[in-house]
Amino acid sequence: MKHIRRRAARDGHATSCVRKLDIKFTTLIDNMDNAVELDYAGFPDRLYVVGKDGRIAWKSRPGPRGFRPVELEAAIENLVIW
Repeated sequence: MKHIRRRAARDGHATSCVRKLDIKFTTLIDNMDNAVELDYAGFPDRLYVVGKDGRIAWKSRPGPRGFRPVELEAAIENLVIW
């Protein structure tokens, strides 16, 4: 039961963030073991673009100095079919 409460709290926090930040794109919540965070965490921070096939389509250089908004935008545009 304790595990369910923790998962429910995590889901509630995520839902609240999506609403308050008016996020318009699909968001996902990691499992309780934080496997995705552990696999993809980048220190320093990194930005990722995930393709429709679920594979990493683009990864930024270490940030924040390595963040290149123009490169991120181009990576997203390459995946979007208008």
